[in-house]
Amino acid sequence: MTSQREMNTSGLSVVLGTYNRKPFLRLAVESIRHELASAPFPHEIIVVDGGSTDGTLRWLAKQKDIITLIQHKRGTWQGKEIERRSWGYFMNLGFRAAQGKYICMLSDDCLVIPGAIVNGYQTLEKESLHDPPVGVACFYFRDWPEYPDFF
Repeated sequence: MTSQREMNTSGLSVVLGTYNRKPFLRLAVESIRHELASAPFPHEIIVVDGGSTDGTLRWLAKQKDIITLIQHKRGTWQGKEIERRSWGYFMNLGFRAAQGKYICMLSDDCLVIPGAIVNGYQTLEKESLHDPPVGVACFYFRDWPEYPDFF
């Protein structure tokens, strides 16, 4: 088991938000697990669920390698309507729970390309040696086929 100190100094937290998208989430988590299986750094997966009713919560409860946060975003509680929260609100819950030196925020419908997270981590480690250090990195992918020379 990884210590909190190791996570804080060299770990990576992958944070996803989901709501009633179990088929997508399962594939996303599978691709993350595959990517991180041989990662040379400690890591954790955090899923923030908006109170899914499609079996997502039952599935998450069985995933012993996933930290699951539940924050209901629909329905009523004690006779009052539950306040709807934004996606950013849910991501911030995950960020607060994260213990990694770095946080990788992904959507529940993303499939991780082999090497993407590990290479991103290594790039951040290298860039953190500069003054001032890099605070954020983004994966550029949306128009990749149209702009292959970008890489």
